[in-house]
Amino acid sequence: MINKKNVTVLAKGVAGLMLLGIIVHTIAVIATGNHVRRAKENIKAAGYQMSLAEIIPPPLEESKNAAVELKKIFGLLTLGSNEMYSPGGSPGKVVKQYEELLKFYKAGSTTPYSDKQLAELEELFSKDDLKRIFQLLSDAASKKEARFQRQYFRGPGLPLPEMGHHRSVCRMLAIRAQYEAQVGNKVDALRLVREGLIVGELMKTEPILMSQLARLANLKVSLEALRFVSARHELTDSELESLNQLLIPYADAEPMIRGINGERVLFGQWFFEERHTAEGSWLIGTLPNAAFFRLYHWYPFRPVYNVDHSSYLNHMLKQLQFFKVDLSELTAEEVEEVAQKKISRFALITPMVASSLEDARIRLEQSRSLSDMTMIAIACNQYRHRKGSYPEVLDDLGPVPTEKATGKPYNFQKTEDAIYIYSGYTLYNGSLTIDLNGKENKLHGVKITTASVPDKEDSLKRDQAAIQGKWKVVAMKAAGNPGPDNVIAVMKYEFKGNRLIITPAEPGTDYTFKLDPSSKPTATFDMTPVGSKKPDDTMKGIYVLVGDQLKLCLAKKKRPTEMRAEAEDGFGQVLIELQREKP
Repeated sequence: MINKKNVTVLAKGVAGLMLLGIIVHTIAVIATGNHVRRAKENIKAAGYQMSLAEIIPPPLEESKNAAVELKKIFGLLTLGSNEMYSPGGSPGKVVKQYEELLKFYKAGSTTPYSDKQLAELEELFSKDDLKRIFQLLSDAASKKEARFQRQYFRGPGLPLPEMGHHRSVCRMLAIRAQYEAQVGNKVDALRLVREGLIVGELMKTEPILMSQLARLANLKVSLEALRFVSARHELTDSELESLNQLLIPYADAEPMIRGINGERVLFGQWFFEERHTAEGSWLIGTLPNAAFFRLYHWYPFRPVYNVDHSSYLNHMLKQLQFFKVDLSELTAEEVEEVAQKKISRFALITPMVASSLEDARIRLEQSRSLSDMTMIAIACNQYRHRKGSYPEVLDDLGPVPTEKATGKPYNFQKTEDAIYIYSGYTLYNGSLTIDLNGKENKLHGVKITTASVPDKEDSLKRDQAAIQGKWKVVAMKAAGNPGPDNVIAVMKYEFKGNRLIITPAEPGTDYTFKLDPSSKPTATFDMTPVGSKKPDDTMKGIYVLVGDQLKLCLAKKKRPTEMRAEAEDGFGQVLIELQREKP
């Protein structure tokens, strides 16, 4: 038989243990809750925003908001009413052109486009839909500020599709800048680079870290295009200064701080303030997972939940304060210790949601150093444009930026076919392969391919041979005005040796011509009537010869510097586009 006395003692023991457990649990809830409150107070005392109203940027007038144009572009890339563009989908006409154009982008590549690629690009750029996209991008760049006014409370993944488009339109601008630089249009090439820098920066007010990291990725795309343009065209001091001014905002830590703090205010509440919704469940995958988060908020788990929450808040504060640290004053080990602050082993959510924060400070500094190294690369290209060869050592360039993370000059290595400018900071994630002491290393840096600079004599022989034969005029403008269609329809150019015969013309009218493909900033073309000895009779011009396409820009008195049919300084310019006649 069951001893009632023993049962009573056992029941009292269990009740006592339960009461003790409740007391301990309550003390734990209070203690860990105090940790959460102190963590919030520390963030507030440090001056960081605490509410949605403080985090979300104020709206802009539509006439000043570049997001209006960008959303129109994103709308062109929408399939149906809700289905957004995605590679490999079933794109419409605009998206097909968009995909075809993006195939020409290759990250980190400085290889010029082939004649075939240039012809394909020219065809794509003539499409009305792509023309509209480039015009909208130009309009957006002229506004220089954007407010997307997204429903941020729905989660940090909400802007992902538009961020993908944003990155892609920056690549489109880079592709076109490279094209324009290669066909001799420096003004257009630099304009497109500037537009890329401005458009890429338009996410600076977004209170989401992913947007700020995407902004730095956009900068990398524009810097690649800028290095390409500078390798082919000498830049003026005013052009360099305007580019430097556009790089300054990217070095600002404030957008990154806003992004990290925005993650805490906007999405920390999703994990830790019991605000789970079906429309936000994408953040953790499925609704059953959302149910797990609700269970995690259940009172019996509250001490662990509070430890997790306070760990999250402390970690976010540490990452925000990390942006005030001068990296040059810390060793690599100290930086890693600060960046990867220890998180409580009882925390379940914090390690998952905080992993992207740990290298945000390093990525900002790495982006700053890429801008510095790009300006050094441009200085190397300027040196070659002016002196005909690349510098042997970094000191040949005069004053150049030093690396802020180390306080030392950037490394400079010249080989037979390239110059490498790279960082000595060990925490950067590098993608440039450099041979150091017989061992390949992946370092953060830029490469200038010196072997790609053509020999002057070889370039002249190549173009002199390529221009021979009969060409038909397909377009002509003089001082901005189109030529008569009936004249263009019958006009032909024939190159024989160093002679040029233009028909229809008066009998016996022909010219001698002279090419200089090595001239800077653009290859030159001069034509003089046969037998004339008067300097004023020579038409001075520039040319671009790509496969079966030839462009000439000529003037009587002052040599043009761009492929433009405009009246500059009172002198008219003639722009002629020709296509080779097939035998």
